Amino acid sequence: MAPDGRLKYIFDKTSGLQDENVKYVFEDIQGNLWLALNNGISRIEYKSPFFLYPDLPGLVQSVVRHHNALYAGTSQGLFVLRSKSKTFRPVTGMSGNCWSLLSSED
Repeated sequence: MAPDGRLKYIFDKTSGLQDENVKYVFEDIQGNLWLALNNGISRIEYKSPFFLYPDLPGLVQSVVRHHNALYAGTSQGLFVLRSKSKTFRPVTGMSGNCWSLLSSED
């Protein structure tokens, strides 16, 4: 949560957590969260600028930000992540290899 009480992140299976049955949470000196789970442990680097998107199919070949959306060209088509969404969605009409992307005005 943010200092003002806003919800910042939800960590669950859709965001890459291996199990949602959390027994214990520990924050280390670097600010990482360690979770003791029902079937192991997980570390969450929630301060990191990197995110894992396990739902993105194919080999990612190109990424571009365009009009507040993130587009990923993969070996299985073109996918878009809108600003309020947590998952990439396929762009209709683009189902083949997408090697290169370029943001233009429209």
